[in-house]
Amino acid sequence: MSAPAACPIVTRSYFSYACVLAESYARHHPRVRVYVLVVDGLPPGADAGVVVVESGSLELTYVQDLAVRYGPTELATAVKPTFLAHVLERKERVVYLDPDVVVRQPFDELRRVLRLADIVLTPHTLAPFPLRGSEPETELVP
Repeated sequence: MSAPAACPIVTRSYFSYACVLAESYARHHPRVRVYVLVVDGLPPGADAGVVVVESGSLELTYVQDLAVRYGPTELATAVKPTFLAHVLERKERVVYLDPDVVVRQPFDELRRVLRLADIVLTPHTLAPFPLRGSEPETELVP
């Protein structure tokens, strides 16, 4: 089973991060596609061997409204489900990766899990944050 397509979402100022992610992912998963959603237009002269998806191609009639209401991080979060559905419609298996990720080894476990499920959610932590009163602590506990 081939590796899933990687799908980061970026602003034009983070496009280079997505290119580094794409190169590191492809190093461990040759012939895999990387779809990059650029929410505010492709930077001039950008050509990184990735499939660029511009927000206008997602058929979100309200994307301009979102862009006015949200900052870049919130906008990327708001369009994530539509973007992933867009890639899934192309019969790709998908893994969403943040653009500031560098892949250091093959995602063998992910491929095994994707044989059993249509989607895999990856947590940022594996244990709850310890609580002080009702506020979570800001430091991670090993």
